[in-house]
Amino acid sequence: MFCRFPGSDLLPGGLELAESVEMGRDLVDAGVDVLDVSGGMGGIEPVTGAGPRGQGFLVPLAEAVKKATGALVIGVGGVVDPWFADGLVREGRVDLVAVGRATLSCQAGSRKPYAPFRKEAPTVTRRSG
Repeated sequence: MFCRFPGSDLLPGGLELAESVEMGRDLVDAGVDVLDVSGGMGGIEPVTGAGPRGQGFLVPLAEAVKKATGALVIGVGGVVDPWFADGLVREGRVDLVAVGRATLSCQAGSRKPYAPFRKEAPTVTRRSG
């Protein structure tokens, strides 16, 4: 079972990361298999002081929950590059990456909503043995 919850509300007086870590532990104890850690469930307008909103800006929340709970986690937050997403998983920062709005937008004038995720794969050299 998957469960999505905020790692932080990113609002003054809102849910903080420490509370979300505790919630994550409770969810795992209740049988949840994968924690989908998001943020800003109450909105993340610039006035909230939420900080930078670059690719993966909510991933540190998922990392903290993963470290504290040992659970499988999904990282989110403005991911638009498939190779960036792949790096998050390969580095062990998260176990899965959820991509939403990037798949709906038209990149570089494309009328194909999934265009950003059809990039040419980098050349990979395989080792024998």
